Parts: sequence; structure tokens; C-alpha cells
Amino acid sequence: MLKRILCVILLLLMTTTALAEPRYPSQSGVATDGAAVLSAKLLEDLHTLDKRLERADMPRIYVVTVDFLDGMDVQSYADALFQRWKLPEDAMLLLLAVGEESCAIASGRNVDRLVSPSVQQQLLPPHLYEPYLAQRYDAAVAAYVSAVVAEYNKACGTSVRTDDLFRSVSASLFDNWASTQSHASFSAPAESILTREDKGTGFSLLKVLLVVVLLVLLFGSFRKAKRAAHPYAPSRPADKAAADKPVYFKPHVKKPAEQYFKPRR
Repeated sequence: MLKRILCVILLLLMTTTALAEPRYPSQSGVATDGAAVLSAKLLEDLHTLDKRLERADMPRIYVVTVDFLDGMDVQSYADALFQRWKLPEDAMLLLLAVGEESCAIASGRNVDRLVSPSVQQQLLPPHLYEPYLAQRYDAAVAAYVSAVVAEYNKACGTSVRTDDLFRSVSASLFDNWASTQSHASFSAPAESILTREDKGTGFSLLKVLLVVVLLVLLFGSFRKAKRAAHPYAPSRPADKAAADKPVYFKPHVKKPAEQYFKPRR
């Protein structure tokens, strides 16, 4: 009985965890600092840059910081947030999960036509990783956003300025980060096929396997209990020695009929 109760509790816990909805921040303009790590000056510069991109009809760049991802991998979280906010196809989302030291980029199709996803990823190591790990969040965001805008200008032949923005971050730091490219320590853990979760349901192969095992244990114990309670179930010997002991049957011998003799007279 105790075994069945534990199986039911574990099954409920697994199902609740898999179906739990992660927390997403509410959008607050082009920069949503949910983790409260960006300075007011950087947020002001990001809004100024957004107006310039809008006037030049260029893709907009959204910056989001959160503390944790509630069990999701960072790329799935970024993609889900991009869809949840209903961002347009000419938008890019830079997500920083500062509590887990991870980051990801989600972008629309129009952005991918200007700057390929591979180039978007290649810009991360020289511009964002090192200051990000050093908890210089203003510098990390400023360096990456400026690099993306430079790629926009090359692809479209425009000249959206960023040199007069982000003055709170020293330009010498940018040069140092671009030259070192020491991003080996910033590497997301390889996601196993067992732990990779579905974006819609939150289920992973490992969770499904655990649920199947629990169901087998649960229904197996039910069948054993039902078989034991059946009135015609054969009784089992008390131990193995009793099961191996041969049983001898005494043959039934028919008793001879009693004879009554009539006495002589």
C-alpha cells in the first residue's frame, strides 16, 4: 500500500513540474530590465538608439534581463518570450539570464536576412561574453548592440550612429574584449537528448521514461493485490523449502464390507 502511495505522489510531482508555466517578464518598451542590473543611462541610450533605428526603417533590438529561467534552457526561453510578446519579424531579442550566466538571441526572419543567425552568434564571444561574466552588464549590452548595428549598416548601406551613445562604457574596454575573445569559460552545458524539453509541454524524454516506470510499478502492484484477493487464486507455499518438498498421497483403500454371520442353531 505504501509503495502505491509513493508512486502516485511521484507521478503527480513529475506531471506538475513538467506542466508548470515558466515566469515571463512583462514588456516595458525596448529594454526590460527584469533583473535590475542595467543602469538608467544605458536604458536611456537604448531608447535613443531605438528611435534612430525606427527612423531609418531598420530592425529594432530588444534587450531583456531576467534572474532565472524556471528550468527551461535559455534558447527555448528566448524563443518563447519572442512569441509571447508578439514581436515582429524585423525585431531581435537579446536575453540575459544573469542568475544562470547564460544568454540567447531570438530574431525574426527579416533580421535573419540582413544578419544571418550564424553571424549573430559569432558576435557574442568578442563583444558580450567576457564583460557579461565579469558582471559588467552595461558594457556587455552596449558592446553587442553596437556590433549588431554595425552589421545593419553594412547590410543596408545606412549610417545609424552609436559612437555618441553608451559613453558610460569606455571604448578601450571594447577593444580589449574584441582582442581577447576568451569565451571558453562561457559555454552552455550540452543539452542531452534525455533532458531536452519540448517547448510547448515542458516534457523531456527523461521525464517520460520516469513516468512510464512509475506507471509500471503502480499497475504492477495493483495486479498483484487483485490476484491475491481473488477467491480462486491458488495458495502459495510459505517458503521455498515447502514448495520443493514432495507431497505423498496415501492411496484410498476401499474397506471390505462387513460380513455378518448367522449363528447356527
